[in-house]
This record gives sequence, structure tokens and C-alpha cells, in this order.
Amino acid sequence: MKKLFTFNILICVYTFSFSQTNIYHQFPDSNATWNIHTYQWCGLGVDKWEHFYSYVISNDTVINTDTYHKLIVPIEVITSAGQCTTTGTWNSSGYYAGAFREDTSARKIYFMLPTENVEQLLYDFTLQVGDTIRGYFENMCGTSTIIAIDSIFIGNDYRKRWITYQDLYDTISIVEGIGNSTGLLESQCLYLDADVFLLTCFSQEGISLYPDANTSCEIIDNLTKNKIHETVCRISPNPFSVSARLEIYKPDNGNDNYALSIYNPLGINVREEKFRTQEPLLIYKGSLTSGLYFFIVHMGNKKSAVGKFIIE
Repeated sequence: MKKLFTFNILICVYTFSFSQTNIYHQFPDSNATWNIHTYQWCGLGVDKWEHFYSYVISNDTVINTDTYHKLIVPIEVITSAGQCTTTGTWNSSGYYAGAFREDTSARKIYFMLPTENVEQLLYDFTLQVGDTIRGYFENMCGTSTIIAIDSIFIGNDYRKRWITYQDLYDTISIVEGIGNSTGLLESQCLYLDADVFLLTCFSQEGISLYPDANTSCEIIDNLTKNKIHETVCRISPNPFSVSARLEIYKPDNGNDNYALSIYNPLGINVREEKFRTQEPLLIYKGSLTSGLYFFIVHMGNKKSAVGKFIIE
């Protein structure tokens, strides 16, 4: 059966890999927003304790004769349900997260924690495959290395990407001028039962850049508190050759029964699958040929999320 469809503006994280680029993209020094979503499973792993917050650049400050850009978290929205110890949605007051500076010629970012007066290396955009990540993230998680380097399309051009972890389901990476896919300052640690950290969007000068231009990237504050209940999806890896994992992040406590519809570029429905949000759906290539596909995730009769992926 043929089905033609249109896509609404909904949030879905997808990433495509390209060849490397030699143009250096500096970190922003003002008018930038990083939105973060963190969660940990509660009870039997059905419900989640979740945090939603933004980093925004405030005014500059001088520390030890160097000029730093201050990072502020306006508020932190916390939500939990079901088997979590405490349930509901509430705000935690905002805070000063620290300050950073960029050495443009060295292509390095340095960070100063609020409680310290000695800076740490935050990002080194000169690393090569096999190099060890040093500084802030090494102190947080221990030793990790760069396993691959490629580029992704951000805004109007390509940006270099350093991959630190990759399997059939997930890719953790650092994007030039933006930071970690896990968050600007968030952990890349891969421990059992550890919190999950996601950079859901990055915007600069009011323009959404990551993961794409269509992603809503409003600062999380009291005015946007209710908007965190939008359905967010993530498919990784993308592109894939064998399988990928589709995850739905839905903080509200509504229906968890979903259906996935996959379409080819002609709008023909080529696959239907049902799944539950607390159980990531594995999408196998199976009989699908290589190429571009679109998908729609339905909750009951409602369209909840849309996106696209490539099978290599």
C-alpha cells in the first residue's frame, strides 16, 4: 500500500558522516545555548529520573589576567514518575557553571570551575586518531582516546568531528565549535547504571545548528518548562549497514505503546513495527536495500516524531 506523507517540525537527532574539513570553527563567545537532557532509570528500569537544563553564555570575567566567558544555567527542570522515589515535575534554581576561554591559534578551549582558580584543558581540536583526551574529561572519566575523525554538516558547512566511542547503537563524539554529543561539560563515562547525558541542541545567534536547523533550541527556563514534554527521538548509528537503535525520550507519563512506519523516497511504506518507549527498538537492514529512508513514529493515532536514516 502506498502512503504519501508530510513531516511536521518535530525533534529527531540524526547524524551523517562526511570527509574531513580543514576550516576551523571557533567556539562562540556570546549568544549561544546548549540544551542538555540527562536521565537515569528508576526501579525496574521502566521509569526515569530526568533533568533538563541549558548552558548560556553570560558576561565576561577576568581571571588571572585572562578573559573568560561565564556559563550560566538559568534553571534545571526535574521530572520523575512511577517507580522513582519522588514523582512530579519541579524546578531547581539556576547556577554559575564555570567559565571558559579559547586559544584560537592553538585550537584549544580551557575551563575554570567555579570553586577553582586553576584552569583545565576542556577541548583540544588538534587531536589525531589514537591520541588520549587530557584535562577536564580525563579527570572526570579516566583515559579515553580518539578512535576516528570525520566531518558532519552543521549550519552551512562541514565541521570536524572526533569520535571517542562507537558501537552498533551509539556514537559519542566531539564536534568542533560545539562540544561533546553528551553535553558541553557532561560526562562521557560509560559505566553500568550511570546517568545518560545528551546534548539535545546547540544554537548560536538564535539559529539552531545542532543536530540540525529544524530542531527547536529555546533556553530552558520557567517560560519553556512545559515544552520539555515534547517527544524526542534519537537513531544511532546513522548511517548504518547492519542495524541501528531507535530511542524515544518522552518525559511525560502517557502511553508508552508506539508504532514505527518506514518509507522509501517514493513515499511507499516498506516496514511497520511496534515497540515500547522503555525498550529501544533495533532497526535491522533485513530486506531493505541501501539508500535513504524516512520514518514516522506514532503514539496511538498521533504522529509523535519523524526523521530519516541511511542504510549503507
